[in-house]
Amino acid sequence: MDTETADEFRALGLDVPSEIQCEMESFEVMRSNWHSVSVFLSLENQWRILAGPTGLIWTGLDYRAAAAAFKGRSRRAWVKLLADLKIMEDAALPILNGERP
Repeated sequence: MDTETADEFRALGLDVPSEIQCEMESFEVMRSNWHSVSVFLSLENQWRILAGPTGLIWTGLDYRAAAAAFKGRSRRAWVKLLADLKIMEDAALPILNGERP
């Protein structure tokens, strides 16, 4: 989680453990994956999050929001995008929930 997002959570009165805060890193994206990565990044505020006594728990992306963002595309393109989003979501959830790789 970047510093700006952590500050927004704090403004809402939520504790953000320092171990889940990090600075943004640069990374290369293969041209064939660019669209999927762009959609994934555009969904940064579409995560389902539970707030409990132990803190925040990220449960996954809101796929209805993803479907709305992808409306008008072919079913085949949606199926490919959905598979790509699941891969990125599966990689992100342990990190968002503070698990070590």
